[in-house]
Amino acid sequence: MLTTMTDRFRIKRFWTMLRHDYDHNVPSAWIGMPLAAFAAILFGEIGFMMSGYSINPGSFANTFYMVLASFFILSMVLMATFMFDKMSGRYGQISYLTLPATNLEKFLVNLLETVVSTIVFFIIGMVLADAARIGLCMTLFNKPLFQTMLLPQIFVEKVVPLGVIALWLQSVTMIGSALWRRKVLVKSLALLFVVVAAAILINGICNPSLTTTNIILAPLTLANYVLTYKIFVKTQLK
Repeated sequence: MLTTMTDRFRIKRFWTMLRHDYDHNVPSAWIGMPLAAFAAILFGEIGFMMSGYSINPGSFANTFYMVLASFFILSMVLMATFMFDKMSGRYGQISYLTLPATNLEKFLVNLLETVVSTIVFFIIGMVLADAARIGLCMTLFNKPLFQTMLLPQIFVEKVVPLGVIALWLQSVTMIGSALWRRKVLVKSLALLFVVVAAAILINGICNPSLTTTNIILAPLTLANYVLTYKIFVKTQLK
């Protein structure tokens, strides 16, 4: 029997799955992620405010972007290790695999939560942290030059160009989340370490530009998504 696209994906089922995950993951993801980003970025900004990097907004931007990029990549990678955490136990596997939705719909919901939601929540936490920093600059640090939003511009100009790299690193970790059910964090990070070590070796030999790197990593990221989906589809109770 032929399977049509409508049989494999329907917006109504997709939306139901998204609502199901939202109802069951509010404390851990929908609230925890923005708060974690807010706290980490704010403490980083406070540290820079108390150091010699805060002479002027220009010097702050030229150095803090590395911290911001590191936090962003770390958030993407860590959230990927929880992509299929709903299936970590036997009961969770039974419950999730028997939900009234196709494998494609379940996977796309998890992909949306892991990629898009992580980016959105990180940006929310970043903006709130920058607003809090402005309040501190007006009250405690007495730095009038820093009483303006800085991080959104830094993010757009210096972190977004690294976005493909972040997505690729996250996609590698997704494979581990789909492949393993126990000690997912440790095993996924070990897999990422091996892949990154090989990538660094290749990069050292070829020394490509950032644009070339992004062109190469974009299809590799899509391939990792497909591989993750294939592993997810073949998931069986263990």
